Amino acid sequence: MAEGGVSHPRTRWIVVSPGRDHAVWCETILAAAAQQGQQAVILSPDAPPTEGCAIICDDLDLARSSAAAEDIAVLPLEPFIDLTGCETDDEVNVRVIDTSRKIVTALSAEQAGFRFAAMIDGKMRLHDLSITPPKGGETEGSAKEEALARACAVYRNDTARWSSAAFNFDPRNKVSAPTLGELDVTGRPRFLVSGPYLLMPSGGWRATIRLSFDHHLSRAGFRVDWGGVDTYASHEFRPQRAGVFELALDHHWEAPASAELRVLVLEGVFHGAMTFHGATIEKVSS
Repeated sequence: MAEGGVSHPRTRWIVVSPGRDHAVWCETILAAAAQQGQQAVILSPDAPPTEGCAIICDDLDLARSSAAAEDIAVLPLEPFIDLTGCETDDEVNVRVIDTSRKIVTALSAEQAGFRFAAMIDGKMRLHDLSITPPKGGETEGSAKEEALARACAVYRNDTARWSSAAFNFDPRNKVSAPTLGELDVTGRPRFLVSGPYLLMPSGGWRATIRLSFDHHLSRAGFRVDWGGVDTYASHEFRPQRAGVFELALDHHWEAPASAELRVLVLEGVFHGAMTFHGATIEKVSS
């Protein structure tokens, strides 16, 4: 309460999780607030929090560091990781790590006691705002963005198919590998596949990886890793023949952290081709 007993409106936070229609939703909420005589702002470096208004952002961790749970409403959108502006694998990895954290945090918000958006009579209710849901979902992302969006199904379903397009590949295979999964293995020992660095919720998770090799690689040594960046399960093998192979690795995350699946060739190869068919990820009992 201010001097003279005059109360000020409470600052409220509206968390709109990263999704394909994130910008549309934020603008729709902003317009609805103005129409209903309320002040709202989309949080940005140019628009810092203002006392007494509704603050729209995409990060629940940021909101709960600034407000009590009853002053936060969460709108979890269908996950989508926007890679606009990312020019290198490192930039993509950082974006995936940060955005997937925001997605996982928002999707688990209801269990943590935060208020979810509610649909009432065709209107979305966020605090005391009544919002007509915008039309969206028509813009298609890049092949990698779409692959990551499908991979994020693991957060809702405890299982998902992670296609080759969601991963990073060594420079020689940046053209063929993301679309077809085909890799020229010729050359020195190195990482052939890595990624996608999505945040994994705590618990046990199994990756079932499919690979195929031509006859030139039947005696070459390979290793597959699955788990966190620093702690992971590994399997070393030699194909012994041409064909398609499937292997499963389990790893337990003590706390939410980024996931990395890696395929390495362990020795120099004069000639040979491998196809990475992606992986199926599923939650398992530890």
